[in-house]
Amino acid sequence: RIYRVVRGELDLLLVRDAGGNTRMILGMADDGPAITMLDAKGKLRANIGVTDRGPELDFLDATETSRVQILLDENQVPHLNLLDNKGVQVSFRP
Repeated sequence: RIYRVVRGELDLLLVRDAGGNTRMILGMADDGPAITMLDAKGKLRANIGVTDRGPELDFLDATETSRVQILLDENQVPHLNLLDNKGVQVSFRP
């Protein structure tokens, strides 16, 4: 089921499963559009967005800690960031 939520200038589309739990949110962030995906427990698990720099993809663990990020930086150089559960980052780029 898809629901539209409008609060002031905030306009979101919510996709809910058969149990009524929100599983996907489509909306506009401050820096561009985003799609957020939640697991069955309502935890944020994946996010894809587009900013002025370009697309960004973020995968989060069960504690909603970012673990994998794929993005383009301000020079359009691709990055693959792997993070441990403490947020320590290892970046790969050409």
